[in-house]
Amino acid sequence: MAIHLLVVDDNELVGESLRDYLQIVGYIVHYTTSGPAALQLAERFPIALVISDIMMPDMDGYTLCHELRRVYQIPVLLMSGFISEYDLKKMAVEGFDNFIHKPFSLDKLARKIREILAESHLQV
Repeated sequence: MAIHLLVVDDNELVGESLRDYLQIVGYIVHYTTSGPAALQLAERFPIALVISDIMMPDMDGYTLCHELRRVYQIPVLLMSGFISEYDLKKMAVEGFDNFIHKPFSLDKLARKIREILAESHLQV
C-alpha cells in the first residue's frame, strides 16, 4: 500500500530536500510551501501524515493542524528550529505531541515517521 505524506515548509530548500529523501525511502510525498495549499492537497490525496513547519507566513503550523483536524484524522509532525517554552506548552495543551526540532538528521526523521505511522497502523 502506498503511503502518502504531506510536507509543508515555506523554506523551499528544506521542503524539497525532505520531499526528495522521503521519496527515496519509499513514500509518496506531496510538498507545498503554504498552509492553504496543504489543505487543498489534503482534499485531493489520502494523506497518512503531515510534516509541517510551525512558523510560516500565511498560515502557521498550529492553524493548519486545527484546520486539518476539523475534517480529517491525520497525524501531524510539527517541526521548528525556533521553539519557545510557550510553544512547548501550547503543543502539550492542544495535543500536538509529535514534534521534531530543526536541524535534525534524516534518519531521525524517518524513525519518527515510522513511529507515528505504526501508531496509526500504517507502515512502509
